[in-house]
Amino acid sequence: MTVYSAHPPFRTKSLLLLAVISLLARMAYSDSSASSELPTSQLITKANSLLATGQASKALELYELVLERDPDDYLTLYKKATTQMSLGQNHHASQSLQKVLSLKDFDKAQIQLARIHLKSGDYEACQTELESFRKNHDKSSVDLSSLEADLKSAQKHLKNARSNIKSKNYSKCVDEASAAIKISPQSPALRQLRSDCHFMQGHIQEATGDLTHVTHLSPNSAVAALRLSFFSYFFLAQPLEQSMKPIKKCLHSDPESKPCKKAFRQLKALEKDLAKVRNFSNSNGHRSTIKLLIPKGNEAEGLIERTKAIIKESQLPDPKAGIDEPLISAEVEDVEGHSKLLTSLYSFGCKAYVGLNELKNSQSICESLHARDDQDVWGIISKAEQLMAAEEWEPAVNLLKEAYSKNEDEDEISSRLRKAQKGLKVSKQKDYYKVLGVPKNADERTLKKAYRKATLKAHPDKGGSQAKMTALNEAYEVLSNPELRARYDNGDDPNDPMSGQHGHPFGGGGNPIFQQFFQQAHSSGGNPFGGQFPGGGSGQTFSFRFG
Repeated sequence: MTVYSAHPPFRTKSLLLLAVISLLARMAYSDSSASSELPTSQLITKANSLLATGQASKALELYELVLERDPDDYLTLYKKATTQMSLGQNHHASQSLQKVLSLKDFDKAQIQLARIHLKSGDYEACQTELESFRKNHDKSSVDLSSLEADLKSAQKHLKNARSNIKSKNYSKCVDEASAAIKISPQSPALRQLRSDCHFMQGHIQEATGDLTHVTHLSPNSAVAALRLSFFSYFFLAQPLEQSMKPIKKCLHSDPESKPCKKAFRQLKALEKDLAKVRNFSNSNGHRSTIKLLIPKGNEAEGLIERTKAIIKESQLPDPKAGIDEPLISAEVEDVEGHSKLLTSLYSFGCKAYVGLNELKNSQSICESLHARDDQDVWGIISKAEQLMAAEEWEPAVNLLKEAYSKNEDEDEISSRLRKAQKGLKVSKQKDYYKVLGVPKNADERTLKKAYRKATLKAHPDKGGSQAKMTALNEAYEVLSNPELRARYDNGDDPNDPMSGQHGHPFGGGGNPIFQQFFQQAHSSGGNPFGGQFPGGGSGQTFSFRFG
């Protein structure tokens, strides 16, 4: 007999979880309640013990209980401050230390306050505290000497970093800013400075990493949130959902934030069109892709120009939107050149033009793409297509070989590599089109006309030679035969023994057009020039009459 539980398994687990949470809450309340009944001295002893065993949060709770009983207990207030520092709550620790100093001129509190200012990069405030300490306390203090040395070093590195960024020595700027950050790890200004130096070198990932630290150090800064979102979306080309996180956090803390609301709308609008471009590109909707990216006659409304405009605006303050400082330093040159999003838009556009076989229209956008990213597949393909169109087969083969070695799964490259290799092979064989003086798309009528004209000039008595006549026959006999012409166009010369055809491919009957054209010469009773020479490869002798 099957026995069914009164509660489904998931419900049982939920009930157990609620029971555990309730028990922990009661235990915490019981512990807190029990602690609140302890004498002050025991509370302090217990808090000190918790702190010594690494339980800083619990120790902080007990110090606060003590201070509820005696708010002017400066020693407990000092311990609370140092506990807050250990938890990374430097802002609160600073407030606690300032209160300590308002109660008593306590040397340790002043040293700790100076240390907080140094770590946060507030060098002026640090200097003030150290000068006050020197006036009122032991000038030979080891802590004082150490802090003064660190302050001097940090100020020097900051000055050097600023000097190097002005002189465009960005690598040195990063080194100097990094040295200052070791002393002042909680300085948002130093992180921002190093981010700028990284960005100007094109080190976008590193620049974004520093901006992430800035948002943690300045959680209420809308500008910091916007910078991080901006870098993520425009320069790293991260997915919208990831890029939006700092903006959403900004709007969560301040739903009416003008700059964050504006950025939210901008990114949403761009992403809507970008999604369309991706879909069209993936389905080979090339014309629709171009219309979205670069609408003819209205380029400013296209996705590429709109993206450029937003990036350009980022280097200017926007007081109306509540942005009092640029998101990107105005000193950054060619800021668009660092945008991976723009590079991807160029790639979509280049692919579309190549897909439509509009090489002339593709040239501008594809060359820009190749200049931005010389490893982009479509930039390489476009360049190869341009080379092949100019019959520069060897450079095309070399370019595509290198690309193929890095993208072996890319069919678009492998198919064009085969095309270029075939073109190179054809270019090294006899050029029958050149012999007849016709383009490669010449029809049968054009071939006949060119052949007749060329044979008149090729006669030995007209300044020609037997070799020239033989070359004309070879060329015409291949190109006038659709099957042989197709073989020739694919790199297989029917007249080349190395191509698998040993000897002359035409049997020995000669060219019927050639025979028909010069039939008159045979019935006329001879050649007034007294010359005869063999035609085709047939071994047949032809007589000619000119005039």
